Amino acid sequence: MPALWIDPVYSSGVYFQESNRGADDADFKAAEFLKLFIPTQHRIGVKVTSYADVGCGAGALTAKIVSGLRDAGLDLETAAGYDVSPHVARLGHESARFVNVDFYRSGEPVDLVTLFDVVEHIPAPVDFLSRVARQCKIVGLHIPLDNNWNAALRDLFWTKLSDPGHLIFLDAPGALNLLATAGLRVVGYSYTFGFQAPSGHKGLIAMAAYPFRAILARMCPWLLSMTLRGGESHGRCSYVSWHGVTPEPECVAIGTPGLCPQPLTPGRHITVEVERNEQNQSTQAILESITSGEAGVSHSDPIAGFHRVNPSNPGHQGHLETAK
Repeated sequence: MPALWIDPVYSSGVYFQESNRGADDADFKAAEFLKLFIPTQHRIGVKVTSYADVGCGAGALTAKIVSGLRDAGLDLETAAGYDVSPHVARLGHESARFVNVDFYRSGEPVDLVTLFDVVEHIPAPVDFLSRVARQCKIVGLHIPLDNNWNAALRDLFWTKLSDPGHLIFLDAPGALNLLATAGLRVVGYSYTFGFQAPSGHKGLIAMAAYPFRAILARMCPWLLSMTLRGGESHGRCSYVSWHGVTPEPECVAIGTPGLCPQPLTPGRHITVEVERNEQNQSTQAILESITSGEAGVSHSDPIAGFHRVNPSNPGHQGHLETAK
């Protein structure tokens, strides 16, 4: 798998010359994310015993998330922070190990991955998200909503390109579209009201705007994200996305009745079962293993569809439909 291009400002350590960069709002960001993630995790019923914070930066947020997950009753066996910046090798915390390597190149499978303020720095975000998602069950994200009226009317996109190096500019629907394009299914999202964060109400203007932002946040969070922004953390959304097994039957290829627009092609109906590997094998991988004969099913007919019978089953059992 070819490596993704990484801006030297990150891999050289220049971006994190101040190793505490962004740590001021760690408590706030962790609390906002956990407020969304914990009930979502209970609702979808995915067990989380391993966690990786990709693009962990100063590591303070990683430690807060680990603590919050354990306080919520999750039995985390492993937790790690990954970053391409060499400063991460000097970080230390009793609750997590820190690794100076690209997560997707590590090959480590985990249950939960978080990406806090990361995808906007990546020149190929769809490819990046797809690669990361192959190694986990759930992806949690915190994404800045830089595509707003304030930035557009004042032509501030150029400033974002250089500092802090944002390469894509999203609003809330655009972020949802990005995740879907990368093959992720969003199962929950919420707005982050950054004017409530420590960095969000510094200075007289921010303090004066606070009550107006608070009112607008209750009335229409989207409108707030497009207008009266404030603070480094404001105008952002937290997202929880699925990758791999979903709570409902998943359809891939041509279609499962009731789920896909096209009916299955008439043909042979074969029940197959493929053991799920440690990386939560995707349906595409299952189809490839069936085609190659690795799944113990030998046939020469083209595959028309694959329907997972029971995604919560320890193995992947499903009905294979062939065209002949």
